Amino acid sequence: MLQCTIDDFPCIIVNVYAPNITLARRNLWEELLALKANHQNPWCIGGDFNEIREVSERLFLD
Repeated sequence: MLQCTIDDFPCIIVNVYAPNITLARRNLWEELLALKANHQNPWCIGGDFNEIREVSERLFLD
């Protein structure tokens, strides 16, 4: 997390690399929500969230 000001616009920049383990990823989301509660400036967040929108996107290995 980086707190900065760009062209007189204060913001928070966050880069995420989420774990592949579902429980650990859920903990990450909870941690991000807690951080957001303490930082009211707008956020720019990006990275690899290791999330899917549809179950059909999941790769099932035998």
